[in-house]
Amino acid sequence: MYIKLQLWRNMTRICVIASIYECDGFWNKAAIDQCLSATSSLHKANFRVKVVTSSKPGSQFIQILRRMEVETVEPSFSLGDTTAVTSVLAGCNGVLLITDTNYNSENPTKDEVQIGRAIGDACKNSGIEQIVFCSKMHVFARFGLRCDGCDGKAFIADYLNELELPLTLLVVPFLYEDFLEGIFRPQKGSKNNVYETVAPTGDIPIDLIGQKDFGDCVKNIFEKFYLWKGKTINLSGTKLSIAEYAHILTDILYPLQVRVRHVTPDEYISHIQSKDSEDLANYFDFLTHEVHRNNICTTEKMCPGLESFFCWAHKNDENIKNHFDI
Repeated sequence: MYIKLQLWRNMTRICVIASIYECDGFWNKAAIDQCLSATSSLHKANFRVKVVTSSKPGSQFIQILRRMEVETVEPSFSLGDTTAVTSVLAGCNGVLLITDTNYNSENPTKDEVQIGRAIGDACKNSGIEQIVFCSKMHVFARFGLRCDGCDGKAFIADYLNELELPLTLLVVPFLYEDFLEGIFRPQKGSKNNVYETVAPTGDIPIDLIGQKDFGDCVKNIFEKFYLWKGKTINLSGTKLSIAEYAHILTDILYPLQVRVRHVTPDEYISHIQSKDSEDLANYFDFLTHEVHRNNICTTEKMCPGLESFFCWAHKNDENIKNHFDI
């Protein structure tokens, strides 16, 4: 059985399409992290992987892909060109689609949806057998607050479903690693030995998952696509309040203490000061007022060996300490 699986992987060509823009912020980092994690897991499992990305030549993202020794295509055409994307998909069996939100655009949602629709049409034209899309939920339609980073992906998911493609939608939460290099990274507070993570979440539990586990979820979907075709999976590895995550980090970093500084959405916008700050604050507002269906049990079925935040943190304690110069 194992030999047959290896032979099948060697014959299966997965095209990872990632529209990546050169704009700092959470959504850009999320798209890059998702692409790198999934590409690494697929490549290590001996799938034939090709990455097609709009990222600029020479970017750090491109350099990491090349160090992985995966085929990387930096097209001269727009990923919104259906005919050109169709030609790139020749010979591919599956597609992983990851879209970024361009906050340098006058209409980020419109631009992201245009690219997603074009790639969807190309998948339809090419007869792609397996498609995985990293999606989000509608925020404006359900909550009345603008959130380009979510709404663009939700509209793309709607269109892909309209095309009746062989599709699995993954709703990806924040990553454990966001406490090291992302939006939850604690900063030195006013008191000695105290670090603060700033979040407008109150005591509401927030879903997280490890970056490696996300990549393995993608790999396992392609391996057993018949189980996940036509489904929307809201991933989760752990569901805790930000204060509870901070407590776990404190156990590792003691005598340093990690605490939460609770802020309002408006205060959060002033705190992070990035082009996507208002979107991110609205997204947190959405998360704290809506009932979400992130499911740890389903994620465990998709990813045997799924790590909780507690296990991840203790397994990576030395790396965590290095981030805090301990």
